[in-house]
Amino acid sequence: MWLMTRTGIFSITNAPGKSAHWVQIRSRWRKDLSNLRDMHPALRSHKIITTPEADYRYRMVVTRTELHSVIRTEVEEVTYTNFKAAVAVAGDEARNNLLHRIWGVIADAASREEHKEWAKREGVI
Repeated sequence: MWLMTRTGIFSITNAPGKSAHWVQIRSRWRKDLSNLRDMHPALRSHKIITTPEADYRYRMVVTRTELHSVIRTEVEEVTYTNFKAAVAVAGDEARNNLLHRIWGVIADAASREEHKEWAKREGVI
């Protein structure tokens, strides 16, 4: 699962070699995991693991219960009506540009899919 918050961008998966009770929160940016850990008391005892050979270089292994707490808090802190604008307020121009690119890719894919559905309905394809 991908999770994008004002705190950072994360990939959440089962933790390899552990029981289903454990998950890993991965990120390409150490500061994202550091910020997440600093903002959520449930994570403060967890170390950030560096895995230079992996596509997500940084990760924390946490319990599903801890992850539930983090996600619940992140949802409760949604006080904005525009996510990209809320991130822009933080002043991270590079992150803001990245989010705009991601938004554009998703918007383009949705437009293509809508066009394809219209063409099928109209008998064009």
